[in-house]
Amino acid sequence: MKNQLITISHKYWKDLLKPNDNVIDATCGNGYDSLFLSSIIKKGFLFCIDIQKKAIENTYSLLKEKKCFLKNIFLLNCSHTFFSPLIKNHPIKLITYNLGYLPGFNKKVTTKANTTLLSLKNALPLITPNGAISIMCYTGHAEGKIEKKQIFSFLSTLSPISYTTLSHDYINKKNSPCFIWIVKNPLHK
Repeated sequence: MKNQLITISHKYWKDLLKPNDNVIDATCGNGYDSLFLSSIIKKGFLFCIDIQKKAIENTYSLLKEKKCFLKNIFLLNCSHTFFSPLIKNHPIKLITYNLGYLPGFNKKVTTKANTTLLSLKNALPLITPNGAISIMCYTGHAEGKIEKKQIFSFLSTLSPISYTTLSHDYINKKNSPCFIWIVKNPLHK
């Protein structure tokens, strides 16, 4: 199930991105999304963010092992709530979130609905017209259910003139992950 949604998200990313685009991986975790993104944006900047030091270390190790650790990749050990001034100086084509907990580590340390919503609100102005925000939301734990509900509630308030939002859900599978895609429409004001 999860792998099917990851395949879908990667297809969206490949269709959206060009080699010189700038991307934020707002929850870099073990680095697999960062690695995939670095294979697409050869000349653009990739900002990898995670509040957990172990996640930053894991991402660094994976990128280095795969020889993708280039000068255009920045690892930021901080919360995704407020984006660094370093990031705000670059037009951002895609911001990705992989919510939940760091795989292989303490499942009680998760992203939180309140900080995720604040981050999304801060992310919307950063993306360029025709840029996107990608969210993988896991509802197999209590905080994930809250996050999904609050994200959907927030997204329902966005103007359809300014943003197009959609989700891929498994309708007949309880507690399944959900992929959310938000596009800033070209005539966004």
